[in-house]
Amino acid sequence: MSDLILDYETIRDIILETTMHKSSVIQHFLQQGTLESLIEGIVENLEVRFQFRNLQAVRSMLGRSETLQHIKHLCRVSIQTPNLNAFLQTLELDRNTNGIESLSKHVAQ
Repeated sequence: MSDLILDYETIRDIILETTMHKSSVIQHFLQQGTLESLIEGIVENLEVRFQFRNLQAVRSMLGRSETLQHIKHLCRVSIQTPNLNAFLQTLELDRNTNGIESLSKHVAQ
């Protein structure tokens, strides 16, 4: 293997690829971008399915989720949920008796 000669570009590409995969900062930004894309998809799906606009409160609640796995789960729920209130219940926005009703007031049609 000591006879192996690599050109500069190949060595650089190997180092960059290895560094990028191991860099926690890069991984964090990649995951954050994925989370934001999924959240936008969920909100857009809910807006289209239920004819709602300006779901800022929902977007805000989704943004509080810390794991990619949870957001992926909510993405599936947004596709399968029968109505917006059922989705809001999944988000556990009804922690108090007025949770969903107060959020619904902020969701403009």
